[in-house]
Amino acid sequence: IIERPGKQTLFIEIKSRSDIKSKHVEVLRSIVSESPNSVGICVCQEPLQRHLDGVTICPWQEMISVVFA
Repeated sequence: IIERPGKQTLFIEIKSRSDIKSKHVEVLRSIVSESPNSVGICVCQEPLQRHLDGVTICPWQEMISVVFA
């Protein structure tokens, strides 16, 4: 959990997978849906950033730029 003044709270989950599917982000999606003004990021080994069910799927190499954007 990263709280940033004046910005959305980040919930970050780290996975070693390179093929994230909806079932892999169920808990993260649930936490984000219950927390106002928040966003979920799943950091993993996928090659490209994308969005899945309201969660940002982020390659680990891009995590710092996404978190501090």
